[in-house]
Amino acid sequence: MSLSSNKVDEKHIMAISIKKKIESFVFFLMLCLWARVLRPLHGISKLLQKQDIDLQKALDRLTDAYTCMQQLRNDYCSVVENASNLAIKWGILIDDKVARQKKSKIVF
Repeated sequence: MSLSSNKVDEKHIMAISIKKKIESFVFFLMLCLWARVLRPLHGISKLLQKQDIDLQKALDRLTDAYTCMQQLRNDYCSVVENASNLAIKWGILIDDKVARQKKSKIVF
């Protein structure tokens, strides 16, 4: 089933499924987390792509990004809290239930 299908019902069902996944708190949390991870790396990427690069400046930026990642790792609760506050503001339901880990069946 793909969105390029000519069947209207298939497109509608697929669109509803995608919308539900996007509106879940887990998706929103991952979005907030990746934004915090990629924001410092974007500036470094742009700096490293320049032809007249200053290596000392690039090293300083990489060190800053590394420090930022360590702080993010140690301060995960604030990421969840910020995501929760934004989710409430945007009307996304926060579900506190923990999803059961999926296990594959052992077949002999």
